Amino acid sequence: MFQRVSGVRILDMVEIVCRYALEQKPTLKQIALLSTEATAKSAIYQKTFAAKNIEVVLPSVDERRKISFVIEQVKIGQAEAAVTREAIIQVINSMIHQGIDTIILGCTELPEVSIRVPMQCLLIDTTQALVQGTIDAVELIKTEKLLGKIKSKL
Repeated sequence: MFQRVSGVRILDMVEIVCRYALEQKPTLKQIALLSTEATAKSAIYQKTFAAKNIEVVLPSVDERRKISFVIEQVKIGQAEAAVTREAIIQVINSMIHQGIDTIILGCTELPEVSIRVPMQCLLIDTTQALVQGTIDAVELIKTEKLLGKIKSKL
C-alpha cells in the first residue's frame, strides 16, 4: 500500500530472504528460523515461505531461550565468549539433527557469532540477503529507466 501511495519502491526483507534462500538452494522445502521471540511469533517468515511451499521450523522453547541469550550476549560485546558460541552451536546442531540443513539467522546479532562457527549446513544471513536484494532492486530500476529512454526514442 505505501509503495502505491508514495510511488517509492519498498523492499520486503522477508520476501528478499526467501528469494535469496531459494537462489542458494533451489530445492528448499524446509528451513529453520533463529530469531527473536517477537519475530518468531509474528509468523512473517512462516507466511512468506509457506507461499513458496517451504516449511519454517522454529527451535524449541528452550532453544529459543538460548537464541535470546546469544542475542543479548552479542549486544553486550560477548560474541566471542565461549558460552555464546556454545549456545548457538547447540541450537544449530539440534536443527541439523532434525534433518534441517538450511537455517535463517533472522536477527542482525546472530551472524556475529555464527559466521565464525564452521557448520555442515547453509546459514542464511538476513543482512547479506537484504544487501543483495537491494543491489538487485537498484539494477532493476536502472534497467527500467534505460528501457524507458529507449522506448521514448522510438
